[in-house]
Amino acid sequence: MAEVDVPLYYAPGEAYQFDWSHEIVLIQGVTTTVKVTHVRLCHSRIMLAGGLNA
Repeated sequence: MAEVDVPLYYAPGEAYQFDWSHEIVLIQGVTTTVKVTHVRLCHSRIMLAGGLNA
């Protein structure tokens, strides 16, 4: 069976992927849970992440 490769193309600003997670981290000696957003821009494949102390 032949392999098929379908290249994906996204115009700048056309699409992104979004996810979130809960991470347990140590901040100034205190263990806390942080909510983290993960965003990947489809055109440039740049990944961005931001945290919020829950």
